[in-house]
Amino acid sequence: MPEPHLLEGQLFTWTLGPNPRRFLSATLPFRTARVVFGPRTGSGEMPRDVRDLKRAMLAGEFAPTPVSVGLCDHHRASVESWGAWAVIPVAADDPLPLTHGRQSFAALGAIAEEAEAAGDLSLLTRVLEAPIPATVHLDGEPTGRG
Repeated sequence: MPEPHLLEGQLFTWTLGPNPRRFLSATLPFRTARVVFGPRTGSGEMPRDVRDLKRAMLAGEFAPTPVSVGLCDHHRASVESWGAWAVIPVAADDPLPLTHGRQSFAALGAIAEEAEAAGDLSLLTRVLEAPIPATVHLDGEPTGRG
């Protein structure tokens, strides 16, 4: 069995309201992010939105925004933290739920597939190494969902 990816980053706490919410901030290359984060919610991507994002990315008109990621209960149980730093082991066959950012992932995946098919190794490398900022919500939703 392959070793899990270790997702690590700075730990923050949102303290407004009665329920403090912890979250981790991390940046991963797309090659790793697409393995560690997986779509578990939602009905899928809108082809037009993915096409528009892909066009904007290739034209240099796209500024990355953090994707949002949640934890299942068994992921939450494996979080280790030291002061302002946290680590989460993530197996490739059990990714963390990607709750916001699926369309960006789909656009990057489409660009990577097209670059690979065309033999454009320069573009493929740039896509796979593209930095993906992520906010990983450690405590789920205050309502008990997630």
